[in-house]
Amino acid sequence: MVKIGSGAKRALKDVILSRYAFRSTYNPCPVSTNKTISRLDPTVKSWISFGERFYGEERMDTVDAKTRSRMMSGIRNKNTKPELTLRRYLHAKGFRYRLHVKTLPGQPDLVLPKYNLCIFVHGCFWHQHSRCPYATIPKSNTEFWLKKFAININRDEKTIALLLDRGWRVFTIWECGLRKADEVILGWLPKTIKGQERILTWPEY
Repeated sequence: MVKIGSGAKRALKDVILSRYAFRSTYNPCPVSTNKTISRLDPTVKSWISFGERFYGEERMDTVDAKTRSRMMSGIRNKNTKPELTLRRYLHAKGFRYRLHVKTLPGQPDLVLPKYNLCIFVHGCFWHQHSRCPYATIPKSNTEFWLKKFAININRDEKTIALLLDRGWRVFTIWECGLRKADEVILGWLPKTIKGQERILTWPEY
């Protein structure tokens, strides 16, 4: 059984329910096979059942299994394009940071010691950005992906909690927000970094 904490449960609930388009008539969700549900936390099972009863078609991936496999093999977990975009922007604004500090939980993508801040740049697919159009669920091997997403969400939650307990501030910047980032889109960030906000996620849908 997939064990997840309360915060991760809330996030996974959003993941599941945000994948449905509203329908007035019952239409079973193809992802919710009995085999899949049996391995999930009982609370999550009830959410899937709720989604099946009151929602309809799941938003599935738009590419086939072969294409998805090729895309997955080419994805980096460090120095990604969104991460580089954020790094260039912050550096141009005069911020200095350390990268992927191994002594900190989760090895944050950017660490700004002067502001006691850790920043994670998360991919919307891998970390299942709530309600984001890029946070799709692959058509093939769906059971595997649901389990993986639950594990990722749980790990992210634990990492943030550990950093907060150590007195760090934690920002999560999502890939989708950096796709067309410019001075205007990121204009809010410098002031926020210098502020007192302890935890932040951007953008939110």
